[in-house]
Amino acid sequence: QVLEVRVDDSTSQEDIAAWCRLAGHRLQAVVNDTPKYTRYFISKKLS
Repeated sequence: QVLEVRVDDSTSQEDIAAWCRLAGHRLQAVVNDTPKYTRYFISKKLS
């Protein structure tokens, strides 16, 4: 499963990366395709 998270906070990348590490998820991609939003694609940890 892949979760897409869309944020408008330019400082969120470090926070999301840290959350992924702590939760065991994998940050697959970071996409800045608009000036306002950044999209993060996160793979769910396999159980």
